[in-house]
Amino acid sequence: MREHNIRKFGFLQHVLHRLAKNRYFKVGWDEQADLQQAEQRFFPGVEANYERHVAPLAHDVADLNSPEGIALLNSFRPDVVVCSGGPIYRAPLIDAVELMLNFHTGISPLYNGASTIYWTFANRQPHLAGGTLMKMSAVVDGGDILAHYLPDVEADDTPASQFMKSLIGGTRLYCEFLDHLAAGKPFVGVRQGRPLFNYYGSDWSVAQNLTIARSIAKRICAGHVRPEIVRRYWGDQSRDGAAGAVRQTLMELIYHG
Repeated sequence: MREHNIRKFGFLQHVLHRLAKNRYFKVGWDEQADLQQAEQRFFPGVEANYERHVAPLAHDVADLNSPEGIALLNSFRPDVVVCSGGPIYRAPLIDAVELMLNFHTGISPLYNGASTIYWTFANRQPHLAGGTLMKMSAVVDGGDILAHYLPDVEADDTPASQFMKSLIGGTRLYCEFLDHLAAGKPFVGVRQGRPLFNYYGSDWSVAQNLTIARSIAKRICAGHVRPEIVRRYWGDQSRDGAAGAVRQTLMELIYHG
């Protein structure tokens, strides 16, 4: 992968990418410090809670897309599988279950790919941070859209705080949608168009770290303060109606109305 990226993007981009991700000294925004601070704020005691509630039930799988991973998933006979993060989910795994859902921490199809909430700050667009509930697709972050969640924006927000808020909102959407399914109600999804931005991990460089550090220092979020926005499309009576609602949401965000 490293050799492929050097051939594709050039050696200079590779050096700038490695400089941004190195563990020994930080240039610009410190992702790990930001994440630790946000985790303490929004998820205090998370490690103890994980050990108590999740660890006894967790299965450590080397490759979820392998035949062994698919067999393990099928052994639970799931009605629906929910995902957030993780590897690239391949078609055999997705097709092995009746319904697989994904919560992407990015507003699709405006921001797809890797580190999308971070990219909204790097692009000086923190009002476009948020997440998308969708059906899982073999096209990364390309599944049918079910809902959008945009967290509230506070003046001192950072990429990590917006990321944590988006995870909380995504969990709420999951709970609501699963209740919708449990009640036996139908749902609709909206097919995605071509993404406005689609980022790969190798696109990130020290330039983005420096831009984010400058944006935080200037309290860029102070100019974008808003309450949270939740748009649920799954309960619409028709796909056309849901598609119209998605277009309206995206246009409002683009025009920052």
